Amino acid sequence: AAMSDDPIKEWILTEGKATQITGTSSIGGGCINAAQRYDTDAGSFFVKTNRRIGPAMFEGEALGLKAMYDTKSIRVPLPYK
Repeated sequence: AAMSDDPIKEWILTEGKATQITGTSSIGGGCINAAQRYDTDAGSFFVKTNRRIGPAMFEGEALGLKAMYDTKSIRVPLPYK
């Protein structure tokens, strides 16, 4: 598949600063969203997707995660996008 056919891989290889994706795996545990782990030469990326809802839920979640991350008082992932 062409890189533009997969916007997640495209983002990881451009804005995510990775030059190579070394593996992907599905992560279970949720019933609302799909979750994937992308392993790269720049580290691992945890990616949640849901084609049935708009971006507002993920944008709100990212704002909350970033606020918690910035406190440096609790370990949370740094949201990228």
